[in-house]
Amino acid sequence: MKSTITASVISYNDESRIKQCLDSVKPVVDEIVFVHDGPCSDNTLKIAKKYTKKVFVRQRIGEAEPHRQFAMEQAESEWILTLDTDEYLSPRLQKAVKKLVQDNSVDGYEFYWSFYDKGRKITSGPLSRSYRLALFRKAKTTAPKKFHEWYKVKGNVKRVNLILEHAVPYDNWAFSGFMRKHWPRASYDARHRIVAGYAKWPFFIYLPKAVLWFFLLLPYNFIIRKSFLNGLLGLRVAFLVAAYNFLTYFYIFKYKLAGKLPF
Repeated sequence: MKSTITASVISYNDESRIKQCLDSVKPVVDEIVFVHDGPCSDNTLKIAKKYTKKVFVRQRIGEAEPHRQFAMEQAESEWILTLDTDEYLSPRLQKAVKKLVQDNSVDGYEFYWSFYDKGRKITSGPLSRSYRLALFRKAKTTAPKKFHEWYKVKGNVKRVNLILEHAVPYDNWAFSGFMRKHWPRASYDARHRIVAGYAKWPFFIYLPKAVLWFFLLLPYNFIIRKSFLNGLLGLRVAFLVAAYNFLTYFYIFKYKLAGKLPF
């Protein structure tokens, strides 16, 4: 029996990128589920409606992960192909998708996920060996609930050297990119953890936790995960990952101390 595939795409005001993403999946999937994170202020929804009738606008959270369970629930297919709007299928991956889902021994696939710095694809060191779980059986998979969590598959997950392209519109790992994207995201992350009940401790716990996580994650990513092999870029990535976690816990401390959320 033919296995069916749903493409799951989470978006927020991505009119400049969404067409490339949807064009790459349209020929190989049976349906597309498109979820927008809050009200749309550009042409993203107008473009998405040209590809699918399953377009949903949900409450603004500030990140894709908390919407992924909802998107899975709307899918009618056996398999889910999940993409962010800055991702698209490479030609080889596009040709392979329908064959991959016919393998009854596999429940999920990880694809090579390109890492960019200042517009240049990193081809050496640990940062060049990133893989992303992007295709999986719906019945075997649990969707993430927190920011920066990912899907979990109960079954056989196979890693294949096919490329899920990652067309980053700006440099996530420069300080300017961090200030523009990840600093505000840490604030949304903190709010979501409080609202969803993940941050239950008293406020005074979170300030020392912010400091502790910074000083644990910096050497962990730089030394244990060997990002030092990417030199100054590895140090920058390790620092910014630690900084993001510091900010998240600092904002939890700040919001719980104030007794109210800013938005």
